[in-house]
Amino acid sequence: MARGGRKKKKAPRRKASPAERFGRAAQRFFIAVTALGIAVYLLPLSSRMVEENADDTASSAPVAGEIKVQVLNGCGEPDMALQVARYLRTRGCDVVEMGNANHFHYRNTRVVAKSGVPEMARRVRDALGVGELASDPDSTLLLDVTVLIGADCVPFPPLGAEREEDPESDDGDRR
Repeated sequence: MARGGRKKKKAPRRKASPAERFGRAAQRFFIAVTALGIAVYLLPLSSRMVEENADDTASSAPVAGEIKVQVLNGCGEPDMALQVARYLRTRGCDVVEMGNANHFHYRNTRVVAKSGVPEMARRVRDALGVGELASDPDSTLLLDVTVLIGADCVPFPPLGAEREEDPESDDGDRR
């Protein structure tokens, strides 16, 4: 309030010229475009960080779903390929084929890298808890790992590290 109890009148606001209004609109537009550009730039960076964290989490899991597995019964126990396939699926494997091996006399389970990436075979073997690692790359197959189930896998699931190795067994030889 002004002296004497009277309110002081505000000066009337001057109307902005078209050039001033255009200038303010241009500033707002520039700020909006800059904010959008920063968001577009940062979005891929944040998604990469999420993917890297997801990769760290996936590597701590026994098996990742991108591993395509063939399971073959090499011990002759009925439904062994089905049991092992179901188990590997619960561990994240993509079991693409099941069947019987060329014979039923494998003493030891063999986990064979078919894609030329031994790490995949190791991860499948670790999920199973049993098996000898081997490598037999075959680029004509659409799978990464073949599991040849041996007698050491019966009963399933195997005891893994607690199971004693048979000193007479060697690389799936016939009995």
